[in-house]
Amino acid sequence: ISSGVLNGCALKPDGSVACWGENVDGQLGNGTFTANSSTPVSVTGLAGVVALTAGGAHNCVLKPDRTASCWGRNEKGALGDGTAGIGTSKALPAAVPGLTDAVALSGGTLHTCALKAGGTVACWGANESGQLGDGTLIDRLTPTAVPGLTNVVAVSAGKQHTCALRSNGTAFCWGANGSGQLGNATFTAVNPPVPVQVSGLSGAVAIDAGTDHACALKGDGTAVCWGQNLFAQLGDGTLIDKATPVAVLALSGAISINAGNRHSCAVKADGRAACWGENANGQLGDATGIKKLVATNVPGLTGAASISTGKSHTCALKTDGSSACWGLNDLGQLGDGTLIDKTAVTPVLGGAVYWK
Repeated sequence: ISSGVLNGCALKPDGSVACWGENVDGQLGNGTFTANSSTPVSVTGLAGVVALTAGGAHNCVLKPDRTASCWGRNEKGALGDGTAGIGTSKALPAAVPGLTDAVALSGGTLHTCALKAGGTVACWGANESGQLGDGTLIDRLTPTAVPGLTNVVAVSAGKQHTCALRSNGTAFCWGANGSGQLGNATFTAVNPPVPVQVSGLSGAVAIDAGTDHACALKGDGTAVCWGQNLFAQLGDGTLIDKATPVAVLALSGAISINAGNRHSCAVKADGRAACWGENANGQLGDATGIKKLVATNVPGLTGAASISTGKSHTCALKTDGSSACWGLNDLGQLGDGTLIDKTAVTPVLGGAVYWK
């Protein structure tokens, strides 16, 4: 399951995909640009999909042959099909040309990145802050290699920055840095915009870039975050931006992590989840509407396998193949058949999504 800014998508056991929420840019993938949907609708023409990512207002999928297709907003070329501009958005999946060896994908706000089989990374789309990592500020309409980056095992695209995890447990980030989201102990842009190492980070096993912050999961089940902290999205008990990783307080036994817009969440080994940060729309799922400065358990959620944070909502995939969402729901992004915000865990309609 993957949450975009105002929509969500899920990969089903048969390799098809369903999406729900906003559709003004065609991000539901059903051939229309008009009707939002508060329940999951099938993406046209997809079968055999093995991985899914939701970006800002676009989505991409990975196919068994290691090629990719994307659909939705294409203002800056985030679909990677060689076109760009509002009029080039796609309401149906379109192939990403020249990408033949992808093993993972990550959608940012207006850009997309792919991890390739050899441990390298390619990105495309918006590049005004250097979020493509190619040493320029030029938008790229097709996959473009991130030079000098090797032995990568995971990549995550944020709003205007991107981060990659290497096999030795270290991480590199590139792009915007006004909030310290590169984690290199500064708040200034790197010129030229190329990957820089996250200071003091070792033993990381997963990484996720949010809007203006990033988080990493460590092998011991703890987590660290860095970057913007105005809404407590770093979980360190403060509201102060950090340019180097800081520990997420009250979190242990974590097995996955996800950084959103102004909040972050983690799944724990016992099947529960914890979230922290902004909560004005109920995106932390604790029915309080009050921001949390440290990790706080999501009541009523058990059997969680993964979690995905949107702009002001959150969704979780459960081990039984069902899913649940909570938070802002003005465009149907919770997939529960209503347009009513939910401050507690609410099932997504439509049954099983992805589990294998």
